[in-house]
Amino acid sequence: MEDWLGRARNDLRGDLQEAHRLGQEIGYSLDKAILTLSAGALVFSMTFVNAFVPRHTVLLGVLFTAWLLFGGAIACVIFAMRMSQIDVAQWAIGVSEVLRDLDEKAAAGTIFLGPVRATRGAKENKKVKRMNSAGIWLFLSGTLVFAVFVAVNLTWR
Repeated sequence: MEDWLGRARNDLRGDLQEAHRLGQEIGYSLDKAILTLSAGALVFSMTFVNAFVPRHTVLLGVLFTAWLLFGGAIACVIFAMRMSQIDVAQWAIGVSEVLRDLDEKAAAGTIFLGPVRATRGAKENKKVKRMNSAGIWLFLSGTLVFAVFVAVNLTWR
């Protein structure tokens, strides 16, 4: 019994570690790239707008639209990161509950002495996927709108 219980505990501990690692990795790689690019584009365009355009700018609303798109990309990614964090926490709580249940059953001597698969199947959070996709599209749209603004203002005479 102890051999099986020890393996089950190790599997569950591995799941907890994997949940934590995945949460960190996922929330850090894609989201960091989108945040960095969006924030950089926003700050860069605000700082150097005078270098891109002559004194009399045309279509200033287009520039403000680009800034809103970059800001929207940042907001989407922040919300997606928070949703991913909540998912990982719920996963860890679920695994912790299974561990606690195993410990209680082991202490009471009521554990079934057969193989148990104490792992969680992977699933995709559609809300996080939509928020990340929206962040990517908002960033790309902001880049395009800003490029149009610069092109119009550089060629306008």
